[in-house]
Amino acid sequence: MPGIEESKCILITGATAGIGRSLALALANLPSKPQVIAAGRRQDRLNELKAAGLETAKLELNTDAASLKKSVDSILEKYPQLDAVILNAGVQYEFYFDQGIDVAKFQNEININFTSVTTVVACLLPHFLKLSDAGRPSFIVTVTAGLGIVPAVWCPGYSASKAALRLVESELHDDAGTTDKLTGFWMPLDKYTELTLEGLRKGDHTISTGGSLGWYEKYEAGKEENTHQLFSHATSGEMKYEVDLLVTPAKRDQSELEKSIKHLDNIMPGIDLSKSVLITGATGGIGRALARKIKQLPSKPQVIVTGRRQDRLDELAEEGFETYKMDVGSDRATLKKDVETLLAKYPDVSSSVELLFLDTVILNAGIQREFDFTKEIDLEKIDYEMNVNYNSVVALTTYFLPHLLKLGSQGRQSFIVTVTSGLSIVPSPKVPNYCASKAAVHSLTISLQVQLAGTGVNVLEIIPPLVESELHDAEGTTEALSKLWMPLDEFVTTVTKELVAGTPFIGPVFWLRCEKKEFERRSALTPTTAKKLIDAGFEIHVERDEQRIFDDEEFEKVGCKLEENNTWPSAPKEYPIIGLKELPESDEPLPHTHIQFAHCYKKQAGWSKVLSRFHRGGGTLYDLEFLTDATGRRVAAFGFHAGFAGAAAGALALAAKKQNKDLGLLEPYPNEEAMVAGVKAALGGSGKGVKALVIGALGRCGRGAVDLLRKIGLDEDDILKWDLDETKKGGPFSEILDVDIFVNCIYLSSRIPSFITRETITAAGKDRRLSVVVDVSCDTTNPFNPIPIYDINTTFSKPTVAVDGLGDEAPPLAVISIDHLPTLLPREASEQFSGDLLPSLLEFPERKTARVWADAEKLFQEKLGEAVKAEGL
Repeated sequence: MPGIEESKCILITGATAGIGRSLALALANLPSKPQVIAAGRRQDRLNELKAAGLETAKLELNTDAASLKKSVDSILEKYPQLDAVILNAGVQYEFYFDQGIDVAKFQNEININFTSVTTVVACLLPHFLKLSDAGRPSFIVTVTAGLGIVPAVWCPGYSASKAALRLVESELHDDAGTTDKLTGFWMPLDKYTELTLEGLRKGDHTISTGGSLGWYEKYEAGKEENTHQLFSHATSGEMKYEVDLLVTPAKRDQSELEKSIKHLDNIMPGIDLSKSVLITGATGGIGRALARKIKQLPSKPQVIVTGRRQDRLDELAEEGFETYKMDVGSDRATLKKDVETLLAKYPDVSSSVELLFLDTVILNAGIQREFDFTKEIDLEKIDYEMNVNYNSVVALTTYFLPHLLKLGSQGRQSFIVTVTSGLSIVPSPKVPNYCASKAAVHSLTISLQVQLAGTGVNVLEIIPPLVESELHDAEGTTEALSKLWMPLDEFVTTVTKELVAGTPFIGPVFWLRCEKKEFERRSALTPTTAKKLIDAGFEIHVERDEQRIFDDEEFEKVGCKLEENNTWPSAPKEYPIIGLKELPESDEPLPHTHIQFAHCYKKQAGWSKVLSRFHRGGGTLYDLEFLTDATGRRVAAFGFHAGFAGAAAGALALAAKKQNKDLGLLEPYPNEEAMVAGVKAALGGSGKGVKALVIGALGRCGRGAVDLLRKIGLDEDDILKWDLDETKKGGPFSEILDVDIFVNCIYLSSRIPSFITRETITAAGKDRRLSVVVDVSCDTTNPFNPIPIYDINTTFSKPTVAVDGLGDEAPPLAVISIDHLPTLLPREASEQFSGDLLPSLLEFPERKTARVWADAEKLFQEKLGEAVKAEGL
């Protein structure tokens, strides 16, 4: 992407103070000398900036779309050369829901921080697209916040409206009265500006400034009395966001916050305690199905359904539901009156068993619209969608809370349940405003959970994937999506079960199973990646496993739920089971979705029996080996560490042979450095003089093997690095016989001439130098195996197998064919693999449409069909 220095004219909103002012002055001093237009509300500050040589424009963002459009049009008329906008303006207020909030002020915050951004973008885009047609680059830069990833519970509105940077020195904190407290550890404004400007000049897609924990250690933030440090990282693709500090302002007692945070780890009561449940948006889709399922609970709660369509309400009334007509898209005054009417009908004091007090509110109502910003946008529809999906949640929560808090003071539990979306975690560009609105509700929910902890008001969140729903009717996408979505009945059954259990986040789940393969210490998920998934709204179950390199407590500490060893067969059928190596042989049907290396797609031994288990159980297999990106490259692989460990094992086997011994038990190393040191010691201090040949040297696996050979001291000329060019002539290759170690890193899906054969080895006789063959690919039963000199996989307890039948005078030749070599470096290999897999795991809730998963399922169905035919099923 081009950098900001290509810009000729830059508009910066919110430029009269703080970040905006500092950035405007810095941009004006770039070597390219762009024209900088500082926009803001305060005329005195604008006058100062004008005196400093900047262009200025008075711009009020907290206004209606028509007025804002008129202001933007005026700027474009005056500055037709405008080719960049930095949307920096923002406000930040404190709100405490348990103390009551000003709903109008709360909504003004979302209007300035979010709605104005979409409006300005929509107004400027036609102009920028014309520049693009003329071959000129243009720039739209949003300024968000790290609190959009991990919210600060004392500013829930700000957190909900922001995402991606971090806390910096700014006048933004003045209105909240937190400036004095925050000056002790915020990032200096000039440092922030320097780092941001660097990113803008490079054209970075995402600019996340700061040195993570280093800054806070430097400014001793952790020593502040009224701070509580929460550390978290979230990764999406190549964009990394770092959020390091959740700050408690002085006006909130620290013990109160700590109590709230600890509450999140406690078991929350379930919705089966509810006496009367109100569900918004209940005349169709998820709302209606959920209402029917809750009504069937053994506790037989009263269920009040609300919605706009009177005919649907009448139908539900005939089924025995209480009904109330309500449009959540109405203004605040109307919503407040609706709540007062409902509470009058379902009061907070029960004089008899027959009179039920309202104690549960499920905020389900929502709409979804498609918007294409490259075309004309209906800003009123943008505003309405945000109003229905987010502002109404804020308003209704505020208006119901005094009643629910009163129940809590009487010792009675109550519930607020928000309904967000998997798209709040991984957005879909077709529905950008919907995704943003649901992300805001997700953030708000986290803040509410902490703020209301200990009050008796329990806050839960439902995070649906793509589900059968009328939501898509308005855009005409129902027919296409019906082939992909989760059946509605399956979804509401799962959700109701979790509501009864009191699960705080009812959303995507992964169940990490234990590994049953001997010596396998790696893990598909690590505490690091599990924490990132949890932060993104996932629920992670982890089976206890003494063999795994990570202690169970490491997973528990980051919020995973520990399960007993090998209990995944009894896990709920809808829970995806993730592991690494293939499952133990069995005839038991597999009803779950499994994510693992199955080693059955290339017709290895027993392949059809493995796949037939999925056919009989109705489960699905996503083979990790075949999760590929748009170029066909695997999204995650252990290749590098497999090659690295394989070459190390080969060198150790060579050292043992020089002492007329076979290589004994191989045990994992704590890290690469320890492995290198161990191999060098076995070779007498260095690998100098050893000669090796690596086939597939340009791939991940081959690069790992070459790296190890270099680090143990082989001369560069003694490392033969072969790839396609060297092997295109076709084997067998006599050159392999003239090295000490041959490492095969080639993955084959079709037959080619063998690299080496028994015949060529025998013909070389006693003059053969080759002592060790390391077949890292080790597809022993693969009919395309290019090293047909052995037929068994070796193990860590017996790492080598001798090639027999070579003659009495021929020197011995050992083969290493361990199929999980990376477990020799289990911690490093797991972190690398799981980190690479994480972006795809974040997309798993949308697996029916996410390309990586959709392609993998298509391949599974093809292979399953072949297996069914082979097994005669």
